[in-house]
Amino acid sequence: MKLSMARSIAPALALMGAASVTLAQTESVIEPDWIAPDPVSEMLMSMPWDVKLYNQHITTLANPFFEGRAPGLRGNRDAANYIQFYLERAGMKGAFSSDGGAASYRQEFQPRSQQLTGTGTMSWNLAVYSGPVKQEPRKLIYGEDFVATPYSASESFEGPIVFAGYSIESGPDDYTSFPEGADLTDSIAMIFRFEPMDSEGNSKWSERGWSPQAGFIQKLRAATSRGAKGIIVVNAPGANDPRVGSLLDANGGQGMGGSMRVPIMMMSVDAARKLTQESTGLSLDDLRRKADEAGLVVPLNATASISANITSGKVTTNNVAGVFRGNGDLADEYIVIGAHYDHVGYGKFGTSTPDVLHPGADDNGSGTSACLVLAESLGKIWADLPANQPRRSVVVALFSAEESGLEGSRYMVQNLPMPKESIYTMVNMDMVGRLREGRVDVQGMESAEGLEDLVWPILEASGMTPVKERPTGNSDHASFRNAGVPIVSLFTGYHDVYHTPGDVSETINRVGAVKIVRTVQEIVMTLATHPGKLSDPAPKATVAAAPSRPQRSNRFADSSNDDEDKPTNRTGSRVRFGIMPGNYDGIVSGVLIDEVFPGTTADNAGLKAGDRMVEWNGSKLDSVQDWMPFLMDAKPGDKVEIVYIRNNERKTTTATLLAADGE
Repeated sequence: MKLSMARSIAPALALMGAASVTLAQTESVIEPDWIAPDPVSEMLMSMPWDVKLYNQHITTLANPFFEGRAPGLRGNRDAANYIQFYLERAGMKGAFSSDGGAASYRQEFQPRSQQLTGTGTMSWNLAVYSGPVKQEPRKLIYGEDFVATPYSASESFEGPIVFAGYSIESGPDDYTSFPEGADLTDSIAMIFRFEPMDSEGNSKWSERGWSPQAGFIQKLRAATSRGAKGIIVVNAPGANDPRVGSLLDANGGQGMGGSMRVPIMMMSVDAARKLTQESTGLSLDDLRRKADEAGLVVPLNATASISANITSGKVTTNNVAGVFRGNGDLADEYIVIGAHYDHVGYGKFGTSTPDVLHPGADDNGSGTSACLVLAESLGKIWADLPANQPRRSVVVALFSAEESGLEGSRYMVQNLPMPKESIYTMVNMDMVGRLREGRVDVQGMESAEGLEDLVWPILEASGMTPVKERPTGNSDHASFRNAGVPIVSLFTGYHDVYHTPGDVSETINRVGAVKIVRTVQEIVMTLATHPGKLSDPAPKATVAAAPSRPQRSNRFADSSNDDEDKPTNRTGSRVRFGIMPGNYDGIVSGVLIDEVFPGTTADNAGLKAGDRMVEWNGSKLDSVQDWMPFLMDAKPGDKVEIVYIRNNERKTTTATLLAADGE
């Protein structure tokens, strides 16, 4: 008891400056075992310097303080400040020119996608009339009983409500929500979210999650194409989906406002239960069970008056980049190391779990942390290289607005601080925090003659298992590759917490990520010091050694956090068309083509940047949102007739759709 008391007061005495504690009740000094590090601290203290630094960055960037780093949020701006601090600390100079001509670390831009405003700039009124005689309207409460969705136009409409099940054109086994002769003309269609499900609330058509038929946009399109002048969406009761208890609110949404040209509201399950029960005597659950078995269109004995007012505006964000200047004849050529630092914030877009903070540890805190560790390491290497060592300049660039369509990297490529032709190679790291069984997916080996000869031996000697992947446009390397720049892209795979609130720093394999950092360092130094063109033979030795301990750092040991997560897919589409759309706002009718990726369906069909697609197999395209359901429903080998506008002239082409993997 006395010994325990001595141990309990010893820390307090130590805080007051006592070097040791001696009590009259004891014959000797009590050993202060309370100062011994805990197991986690001991592990951190024994880590190599780069693992510890990586741990610091990934833990910090995935902290809720950074709000998921979505453009427009304070957390995105704070992340840019954090990144700039560490680029400066590593000894890098600003990579951009400011108005005054001085070097700047920031490249400010406005993403093209819309940022829908908050409720302070919206006014909503929803009234439901029930019973055989028109009664006083029942006004519902915005945010509790209903919201306006990001797809809604700023329109009003009053008319009869018609229940239209899941509003699915066609599904497996000849399923359709619309029996022959079904008509929604001049009505408000009430439709379920998701798709036919079993008694457990799981899809009947997909073993995991929902099939492409559950897509939100094509449901809306199916209803409006049948004459609906307004839509009320309701979460199908009992669905096994985290979104079933939430409403898809326009406030904070991005890029989809007004795409359907009608008011589109979302009603809570509780409010919908009252509506269906009082107007028809049918419960909402009864209607769901009927819709699970077959399509049905049921007029409700009710009308609704719905009104929406949505405004949108632009947000401002920044790419952040620093440069180590090269030396000698190679100094005016550049290696760009890149990663995006943004994520989806509070889940207003790009996630199935809305209105919850998404930390974005792997996507892409992992790549951002890798870049910052690499900047620190390269700074020491740069300082230790011989003064006469020829080497290319190295840029470390952290992009914003990747999640809304590679917008940051695309903007940088269009506004480069150096001639495009001077970029020797771009190396990208996106989601490199989940190394499992040593596998790292690599793209770009075919992007330049000789690149694989220089890079692949380094990857094979890394202790990892590199796997060549077909080129895709799913990260920032695509912006550079489409501009003709050779690329190397590294990626450790999708997993179950991709774009969910579960993508937290505790799930990151720090040691695996640092293996990638060290490998990229060797690749970068090999490329930076390689004489001549990529296709020139490699010298017997290159300057690529990692510093044993950079200045301002300590030494630490390895830890791992491998797991067996299964990969998932970013999109549900089976085909890849191969363009970068130039308009998401619905102001310009059609799908404006901003870029065409080489070797893709669009390229093979002869489409070019500046063309505007206005019809797809006879269906009018008013916006990108109109077009997406067609891609979701398409399969490889389908032939589509596309009408497009080029130089004010209407033209037609036929395209054969290629698979998403390029086959």
